[in-house]
Amino acid sequence: MKKLLTLLLACATLSTSIAQITAPVIEEKPETDIKYMVGAVTEVGGKVVLSRTVEVPAGLTQQEVMNRVDAWLIRCTKDERMHFNQRLPQTADNELLHSYSLELTFSKSFLAHDFAEMSYVLAVRYEGGQIILEMSHINYKYTEGNQLNKYTAEEMITDKYALNKKKDKLVFGFKKFRIKTIDLLDELQVSLQNEFK
Repeated sequence: MKKLLTLLLACATLSTSIAQITAPVIEEKPETDIKYMVGAVTEVGGKVVLSRTVEVPAGLTQQEVMNRVDAWLIRCTKDERMHFNQRLPQTADNELLHSYSLELTFSKSFLAHDFAEMSYVLAVRYEGGQIILEMSHINYKYTEGNQLNKYTAEEMITDKYALNKKKDKLVFGFKKFRIKTIDLLDELQVSLQNEFK
């Protein structure tokens, strides 16, 4: 009987060891991508200004670049999320400005649609062989219950409000605004980069 127990115990130990060796390794995903964390939202003079750069192939003149940018900005207005767009007066030959308002969808199902209307100014400037995209004057209209609330980017997506005290997590409620705003700018960057491929 003692030998049988010893044999069963040895089999159980061997089985556990094999399971540990062959079991798939599950990597823990970080709660939030690092690109949304500290420093992801920049401020200039106390105002949120998000920027990205797009490389332009050599050999194009400034006029050729600006013509492509202009055509791209017009195509951006065809986005099904768009509510409103307006071309703003040009302040320099190398810069175009547009004001946009669009739906920023956080989640959508048959029963619920969580979204905000986001408005912003997009400046597209060509200098030094690069295009600089700058998103500023960002505002949100968001309905909670039956109440329509208006927020600025400065009170919704900055490190001060959107990150916890340790600056290692995004704060619930602010998180979706920060993530979706950054994602929108990244989407615009990729779209414009594709114009020059």
